[in-house]
Amino acid sequence: GMSRNRYTGNGTLTFDFNPVIVRVGATMSRQKQVGSSLPVQNLFDLNRLPITESSDLLVNTKLTYAISPTVLAEANVFYGDNRSKTYDPDFGDNFLLYRDSLASSQFGYKFRNYTTGPQDYILYGFPFRREGAPLTTFTKNRQNRIGGSADLTALVGGVHELKAGLSFESYLVRNFSSGGAFLTYYVSNPDVPRTPGRIRDYQTWRNGGGSNYGYDVYGNELSNSFNTDDPTTIDGPKKPQFWGAYVQDKIEFSDLIINAGLRFDRFDMNDFRFVDDPTTPTVVEGPENPSVDQETFEYKATGIKKTDPFQAVSPRFGLSFPVTDRMVFHVQFGKFIQTPALNTVYISRSAQAVTFTGGNYRPNPAAQSLDPERTTQYEIGFTQQFSDNASFDITGFYKDISGQIQIVRQTTSPNSVAAAYNTLANGDFATTKGVEISIRLRRANRFQGQVNYTFSDAKGTGSTTNGAVSSIENGTQYPTVISTLDFNQSHRGAVNIDFRFGDDDGGPILERLGVNVLFTFNSGHPFTLSTGGAGQQGPENGALVENDARASIPVEAIGASTTPWNTNIDLRLDKTVTLGPFDANFYIYVQNLMNTQNVLNVYRRSGNAFDDGYLNNPELSGAVVAGNGPRYVEMYKAINLQNGQAYRRVTGNDLWGSPRQIRFGVKLVL
Repeated sequence: GMSRNRYTGNGTLTFDFNPVIVRVGATMSRQKQVGSSLPVQNLFDLNRLPITESSDLLVNTKLTYAISPTVLAEANVFYGDNRSKTYDPDFGDNFLLYRDSLASSQFGYKFRNYTTGPQDYILYGFPFRREGAPLTTFTKNRQNRIGGSADLTALVGGVHELKAGLSFESYLVRNFSSGGAFLTYYVSNPDVPRTPGRIRDYQTWRNGGGSNYGYDVYGNELSNSFNTDDPTTIDGPKKPQFWGAYVQDKIEFSDLIINAGLRFDRFDMNDFRFVDDPTTPTVVEGPENPSVDQETFEYKATGIKKTDPFQAVSPRFGLSFPVTDRMVFHVQFGKFIQTPALNTVYISRSAQAVTFTGGNYRPNPAAQSLDPERTTQYEIGFTQQFSDNASFDITGFYKDISGQIQIVRQTTSPNSVAAAYNTLANGDFATTKGVEISIRLRRANRFQGQVNYTFSDAKGTGSTTNGAVSSIENGTQYPTVISTLDFNQSHRGAVNIDFRFGDDDGGPILERLGVNVLFTFNSGHPFTLSTGGAGQQGPENGALVENDARASIPVEAIGASTTPWNTNIDLRLDKTVTLGPFDANFYIYVQNLMNTQNVLNVYRRSGNAFDDGYLNNPELSGAVVAGNGPRYVEMYKAINLQNGQAYRRVTGNDLWGSPRQIRFGVKLVL
């Protein structure tokens, strides 16, 4: 059955070579998961539940040098490695055998033909995988990063704290996936795999549904990173690099503190744009007419050019001053930039070629030459110390975000080999405004507490990158109206109470014993009630409007409805004892103490999380129920309405939050 095992570890070594301090730290985690988020349909095929292995490693070294009592230098270098792999438990990395009937027969699996697995069981309209049916494709990805920073801080003239620094990060990003379905093509065309070359590679990814960069189409690692000046690296790993530099001055007077600074950023995303191909002088190419191979639809190395690095200078400014001996007023202003997510920027040539054919619906296309998002932020507020142990802070904020990523349709010229295709561009914008309130209680009589509350209002032209895909695909008016964003939560808050005995306090049993209670709450997020037909969905899915944005028809203004409020209580009980050279902290941690069933999402047809509006609509379900009988209704309720299988299969999200979880363990500190 399903299982998940996770191992984590971290540690730090500190070497004091006065006046130099060296800290070497490392964190690592490794996880192995058997199974997927759809356990019911695989109930009879447990032996082939997919396995996902992932690991994270970060090693860093920090050097601190006190040059003088007023000058401090710091330097930091790090290396990171993140990787994951999903594979079949019987054949592992050899994805060519996933659908091979001869190889599968050694495990007793009975295929229908050379490359087609066992026929599903169909129980009252619901398919269940028969034993031996392949349940996964093969995917793997890897991301390495290396970088460092250097900072210098100096106190000058008694009122200035000057800081300056540099930073650098370099990534190496790889991704590969293949379903192994190309074996069917090989069986029908046995001469193709015998002849290495461009055509065999094309048929491999085209028939296998593959995607690759940093690996070739067979999953072998490529060493040379992508470089538009070297055609042999066109499928190589992506190597984005980021540089930064800043200077800051903190000026402290008796009645005024000023923080002012500038930051310079340079982003090289290692992506490309379509340009005129010099090898075809009689044809003008570009985004409207990409230079592609007429047989494989892959873009040519001679028809792309590396995007120029993005550079920007961002000012930051803040000031604070006392209004009374217990009240401080503060104001901040700053500009910030954020690069697009790497999995948004990069796409394999094979996946782009499928887009160029015009025959496949791709709601999540990639992009070329995206700029970072830009944010301008303002804050104003004050802090009030209303007792020796308690303070109150209130801050109003406003954020203006421009250049957000949106999906657009790139039309192509009449003589283009490529069909019109979806891509991504900078275009959406958003504003967020609100207020944050915080009350802090310093520890007194063993108690410590904190209360946080945030009211916010986020509005914009698009909640997600592909939010307008329905308009693009249906040729309707592109949404430009400002509306509440789907991720907006108007109210968020937390109350944290910690009761703890200190050293030599409470006797041998209660000494260093503590209890922590965290209560969190938030209002729901907006959604749009919608309708639509079942389309090509099978009886096991019903008629979820979330399945295909092209067939979803809103019946109200965008974001007019809101999901329910959520509340949660977490409890932690711990005690620290000394065991030789170690301090051992034994703990019990209970998440969702009250086992509250919080609603995270709802069905957009019905507006609630417990009924998708399918069974009680005869126009949608009447024929299916009549054909499969009352047992179909019982199974639909048990599988989909009580366990959310169809919703999770279609959206990848859950309808409800996690139930109560109890964890216990020990933390050793040397």
